[in-house]
Amino acid sequence: MAIQIRLRHVLDDRALSMYAVAKGTGLTYPTVYNLATKPITRIDIETIDKLCAFLQIQPGELFVWTPDEDAAPLAAE
Repeated sequence: MAIQIRLRHVLDDRALSMYAVAKGTGLTYPTVYNLATKPITRIDIETIDKLCAFLQIQPGELFVWTPDEDAAPLAAE
């Protein structure tokens, strides 16, 4: 997957627990746990907003993009 969430890294850097994030954002603990520990295939914009507001970070600090190894580069027009 090309886009990955860095929630676990952010929590570790700030010494925050998943429980604290769930409580502070209003997201359920299972949601926070899944975002922090499993690959994501989709995420609601409202969830991103809650995480960024609670953590006081920009969305770009929460996600990282890496190109797929088998993806062909786009041709310049």
